[in-house]
Amino acid sequence: MKNIFEQVKLRNLTVKNRLMRSATWEGVAICKMLAREGIDSIEVSGNGTSVSGIRPHVNEGYFAKFAAKLTKDVDTPVIVVVGLRSRDVMENLLNSTDIALLSLSRPLLREPNFPAMLEKGETSESKCVSCNACYSSQEHRCIFRK
Repeated sequence: MKNIFEQVKLRNLTVKNRLMRSATWEGVAICKMLAREGIDSIEVSGNGTSVSGIRPHVNEGYFAKFAAKLTKDVDTPVIVVVGLRSRDVMENLLNSTDIALLSLSRPLLREPNFPAMLEKGETSESKCVSCNACYSSQEHRCIFRK
């Protein structure tokens, strides 16, 4: 594996592990091994276990605690994508944990300019209602977006 990482680095590419469906302590062992080998980042994601009905300040960030704990176990940047919907929850995660980056998925299907809207102060919460209908669409389109 080390040879693979070395060859990728020679080509100035980034190596990222996406910890999907295995946000378990067995997954942590894999992440520790990859970190020792020089992986660039680890993303904690459900990928297929997307929770429906996420509401800001109620049930968002469902793998955030796991990701925060993982940051203590590896010296590699940890990224988390887990149903984040509100600015203050996202800011709290970045300010109170060692999580390096946040990733958004379904909110961007509903509002592609959501990050810019947050930055400009035009909104503080995503309009995504986490109905998961976007997964039924071949194009992964939000059914509420015109």
